[in-house]
Amino acid sequence: MKKQKIKILSIIMLISFILTACTSTGGNNGEDEKQYEKASGGEIRIPISNVENMNPLLSENESLYSFYDLIYEGLFRFNNEHDIENLLAKNYSIKNEGRTINIELRSDVKWHDGESFTSEDVKFTLDMLRHAFKNKEYRDILSKYDKLIKPEDIEHIYNVNVIDEKNIEIDFDRSFSNSIETLSFPIFPSHQLSDEEENFSYDKFLESAEDFMAIGTGPYKISEYNKGESIVLEHNESWWNEEKPYIKNIKGIILKEDEFKKAFEDKKIDVLKTTFKSFDDFKNNNDVKIHEYPSNDFDLLGFNFKNDIFKGKEGKAIRKSIAYAIDREEIIEKVYNGNSTKARLPLLNNSYLINEENNNYEYNVKKAKKILKDAGFKKTGDKKLKFKLITNSNDKYRKETADMIVEYLEEIGMEIEKIYQEDIEKMMSEIEKGDFDISLLGLELSESPNLAFAFHSEKIKDGTNFISYKNKDMDKLLVEAFSAKDRKIKKEKYFEMQKILLEDLPYVGLFFTNNALIMDERIKGDIDPLEYGMYNNIQKWFIPKELQENKTEENTGGEKQD
Repeated sequence: MKKQKIKILSIIMLISFILTACTSTGGNNGEDEKQYEKASGGEIRIPISNVENMNPLLSENESLYSFYDLIYEGLFRFNNEHDIENLLAKNYSIKNEGRTINIELRSDVKWHDGESFTSEDVKFTLDMLRHAFKNKEYRDILSKYDKLIKPEDIEHIYNVNVIDEKNIEIDFDRSFSNSIETLSFPIFPSHQLSDEEENFSYDKFLESAEDFMAIGTGPYKISEYNKGESIVLEHNESWWNEEKPYIKNIKGIILKEDEFKKAFEDKKIDVLKTTFKSFDDFKNNNDVKIHEYPSNDFDLLGFNFKNDIFKGKEGKAIRKSIAYAIDREEIIEKVYNGNSTKARLPLLNNSYLINEENNNYEYNVKKAKKILKDAGFKKTGDKKLKFKLITNSNDKYRKETADMIVEYLEEIGMEIEKIYQEDIEKMMSEIEKGDFDISLLGLELSESPNLAFAFHSEKIKDGTNFISYKNKDMDKLLVEAFSAKDRKIKKEKYFEMQKILLEDLPYVGLFFTNNALIMDERIKGDIDPLEYGMYNNIQKWFIPKELQENKTEENTGGEKQD
C-alpha cells in the first residue's frame, strides 16, 4: 500500500469523471496544415540539465530521465490507457495465484554495442535495483530518477531465476496486482559491468560516473558527449522495432532548468515541456505547435468525515448536491483557459480501469437543489447548511477555483466561510488536525494504481486518508484489488470500487490539469506525448526534407563514443 504525494490546491472536496486525449494547437489558428511527405534525416534539439555524469541511475532530473528513455527500454511500457504492453518482453504468463511471472524475451534485440540482449541482463538489473534499495542514498536517488521505480514494489521480488537466454522467472513474496507494472523500469546491460569471469559488480555500476557511457537497446544511441555542452544521439539502425526513427539525430543541449523557456524562445532548442500555467504564452506563435495532454495531477474536493454533518443519508445528500452544483467546464474555461481535463474519479485520464457507464454528476443546479430539499435542508434557519472551505491562496488558480466553487454552493443555499491560507504548512497542519469541513486539494496519481492511500480506513492514522473516510466494503475491495491474481480480476475490483466511490462521494473530482509539449513547427508526425513518456512515439516524428536545412546552429565537435 503506497503513500501518495499530496499536492495542495485549494481546499474543498468533490469527485468527478470524464476524459480527453492529447490535443494539438498552434499559431496557425485552425487553418488547414500543409501535408508533408515523411522523410528521414534532420536533427532536433532538446533541453537537458544537471548532467554531472552519464549514469542514468545517478540522475535526479526529469529532463534527463526523458532523455535516457530514448536510450533504454524496459520489459513493458504503459500505453495511452495506462495499461501495460510488451516492449522487450515478447510474452508473459502469471502463475502461482499471481506470485510468479514467466517472461519470454524478444529474440531480435541487440544492445547498442552489438551484444545480444538476454535474461542475464534482466536478472542483473533486478538484482542491482534490489541491492541499491538497501542503501538509503541510492534508494532516494532511484526513487526520484524514475517514478516507475518504487522501492516498496521492487522489495516484493524475492527470487529471479534465469531459465535460458530468452526466458526468465520472477517470484514475488505475495499476490500483487501491480507486478507487471513493477517491471516497467529500464533494463541495463550486464556485460558492461562484469569482469572477465562474468562476475557482476552492482556497486561499480552505481558508483561509476566519469567513465560511464550509456548503452541501451532503444531507438537512439549516444554518438557524442561534449561535457557541459551537449549529448548527441543518433538513430539506432539495429533497433528491433520494424518502424525505425525518421529523425537522424537528437541533440541534448545542457542548460539550467530556468533557461529552458528562454532557449526555446531564442530557437536554441526545438522542444519544451511546460505546464498549464505557461503554455498559453505560445498560442499566438505561428512557429510552434502545442501538443497538450492531461497530467497525473488530479484536483478534487474532500469532505471531513469526522464531522457528523457528512455522515449517514443526510451527509451523502449534501455531497451529491455539491457534485451536481459545480460547473467544472466553466472553471476549466475561466480559470485554466481550457487547459485542464474533466475527471470524476482519482484514476488516470483514459485509464482502462474506468467504467465508462458511471454516473458522472454533470452540472445540474436544479437537481442539486432538489436533493437538498428532499433531505430536509433549507436556505434559512436551523436547517441552513454552513461550511468552512479551506484552501491555500498563494496560487491564483487555486484561489480562483475556490472562489467559483463558493459561488456555486451559495447558489444552492449553502453558506461558506472562506479560510484561505498563505502558509501551506499551516494549512496542511489544520487539515491533519481535522480543522476543516471541505478542502480543495490536488493529488499526483501514480501510473501503478492503488487507491488504498486515500480510502482505506487503516490509512487514516498515516494521514494519507486525511478525510477519515471509512467503508468496510471499500476496505475489502482495496485489498482484493491490490492482491488480485490476474489483471482481469483487478479490473473487476476497480469497477466495483467505482460504484462505491460514486455513491459515497468521499471525493468530488474536478479535473486533471494539462501539460504540453511545445515544438518547433518543422517537426511533424504522430506526436503523442504522455505524462510518463514525453517522447512517446518519437519513431513516428519527422522533419520534411525541405525543412531539414532550417537550423539555427551547427553541431559542435565532441568526443565520439565507440
